[in-house]
Amino acid sequence: MLREWLACALTPAPQTARTLGLVRESIALEARYRRVRRAWAEHLAQSRRFLLDSLATLPRGDTALVMGSGPLLDIPIEDIARRFDRVLLVDLVHPPRIRRALKRWPHLQAITHDITESLDSLAHAPSAAFEEWLTRSARHVPQRFVNDGRIQWVASVNLLSQLPLPAMAHIARQRPELSPRLEDWALSLMHNHLHYLAAFEARGAHVALLADRLRLTLDREGHPLIEEPLDAALAPVTGPARASAREWDWPVAPKGELPEGLSQHHRVFACHGGLFHACPD
Repeated sequence: MLREWLACALTPAPQTARTLGLVRESIALEARYRRVRRAWAEHLAQSRRFLLDSLATLPRGDTALVMGSGPLLDIPIEDIARRFDRVLLVDLVHPPRIRRALKRWPHLQAITHDITESLDSLAHAPSAAFEEWLTRSARHVPQRFVNDGRIQWVASVNLLSQLPLPAMAHIARQRPELSPRLEDWALSLMHNHLHYLAAFEARGAHVALLADRLRLTLDREGHPLIEEPLDAALAPVTGPARASAREWDWPVAPKGELPEGLSQHHRVFACHGGLFHACPD
């Protein structure tokens, strides 16, 4: 616990990330990885392999953009660094360990940025303004980086289902009566992210997507207890890549990580290339 407290205190991050608990989550993620790395090994290997395969047909490029880079556990960063002249790693929290490691590669940039382009205004808004914020953010498709013509490869890495969670928790704590609105809002936010990716693809970039398709909570005997399908979030992904998408299980919280002997598994959905040929409005 002391190690995690010190890590939170020493991790550079904007106030928005601290207000919404994202620094704590980043530190907790790395702590869990240290505890359960064997259980995560296959998922991390699958993720890295998928990202490398998405690059297989591309020539050496100018710029790569990685959204949700975080601690880089599931990202083959050395291979990506060799393939591109510039690599943009985007997240709201970059662990100090990663910032130190990036000194090896001057052409890699850790960019502190909220991919939804909405959390800063929420963190500074009074609770009375939350309803207006929900309406406004549900309509906002992010724009940053889209007009950078140097970007040739974009990866969204295990980010999609996580995007709404900080705001949902923040709003539910202060305005619990708004909770019935949050599910539809969360779906809109996730669809906005996919339309954001579609904008890069429309400009000629190759897009790779790693996302959750299902969250499954198991009881102490390993039987399904709660199923949370996320297929609706992935509805805009309708291109040829969907037919050849890969899926695998990720034991996010193996037995022993959750109270009462529960465990949680995610079903990962991975696809790339032509994701949005028929992206609905």
